[in-house]
Amino acid sequence: MNNLLVLYNNQELADFLARRIMIRLVQDIEFTWDNTDQYVEEQTKIFKKGRVLKIDGAHLAKCIQSDCKTFYNRISIRHKRYFRKLQRFLMDRIPMMSSEEIRELMEAINSTNTNTLIEKTALSMADNITIGSHYEAYSPVQVSIVRNILNNEDYLKEKLQRKNSFYFIDSGYTNFLEESGNKPWHRLVKNNIHLVPDLNRVWPTDRLQYLSSFPRRWHRKGSRVLIVDSSDSHHRLFGSSRSQWRKDISRYVESNTNKEVYVKDKEADRKTRVSVWDLLQDDPTSWYCVITDSSAAAVEAVWLGIPIITLKPHITTPIARTSIEHINDLNYCNIGTWMCALTYSQFTYNEMVNGSAAKLLKKYYNA
Repeated sequence: MNNLLVLYNNQELADFLARRIMIRLVQDIEFTWDNTDQYVEEQTKIFKKGRVLKIDGAHLAKCIQSDCKTFYNRISIRHKRYFRKLQRFLMDRIPMMSSEEIRELMEAINSTNTNTLIEKTALSMADNITIGSHYEAYSPVQVSIVRNILNNEDYLKEKLQRKNSFYFIDSGYTNFLEESGNKPWHRLVKNNIHLVPDLNRVWPTDRLQYLSSFPRRWHRKGSRVLIVDSSDSHHRLFGSSRSQWRKDISRYVESNTNKEVYVKDKEADRKTRVSVWDLLQDDPTSWYCVITDSSAAAVEAVWLGIPIITLKPHITTPIARTSIEHINDLNYCNIGTWMCALTYSQFTYNEMVNGSAAKLLKKYYNA
């Protein structure tokens, strides 16, 4: 591939500006050698009294580490105090920027060292990359690469409708298994926002070792149906409405089953809301099925042995029912091949930036 457009959305532009501002906000934080100086001073007093000077290297190293940690904590405290506020402030103002200001911002991003996941991934796939935003037309560039749906809804919608080529980056599918809270897995998709594996082909088993656990067997009982809401960005992309989607699904389930319906609100406060994974884990056998458009919650449900209905193209499509009309005829298929396919549908950071992800995508998804 000769050229690839790396498309930044409002949030990424705000992040870039916020990071630049934060560099200035932490420059006045002074590095002090309090612990190290104290230890050296103590040893100097001993030496002046005529005793042999003995420096404990291990203790000195601990003092240096302690001073470095103190300096880091000072920076971290200031970062936590101001960074998110800066992001929100800038997010509100970027739409008000003129095309000239946006162009200057793009030039500033271009002038920095390439260090973001999307840029490094793009460089592993193309001879040259162009960094741009939604505010200008880039007709010479035929293929673009974008990260996540947020602020990219209209652009992605146009790409999908016109069937233009593009690449999409977002979180992988099994990050919920990571106890550390980190998200080591990413997905790279061509011409869509989710990968849908072909289970008729041969998928190797070697990457199964990267999963910390395997799914439970399907259970066929349960009195509750969980409807997992999607974000406004998702519905905007597909031209739907959150409220109407929830209403239609709930009404159909209640009219065609005797199951209790529970709707999981996507927009609840992230700090206080209970995750789908935690909600399902509490009593997995009480859930009859989980219904989503194309949410990671479908994978979480599969891991707990809960059947799923996935209404939009998704990694779980081959093992799900894809219409609400099948609410009384759920899929309890063997998922062995799907598990292998899943491991070849998400990639580590290193695989994303060294070109391995793009090679695997081309090999197994003809992309």
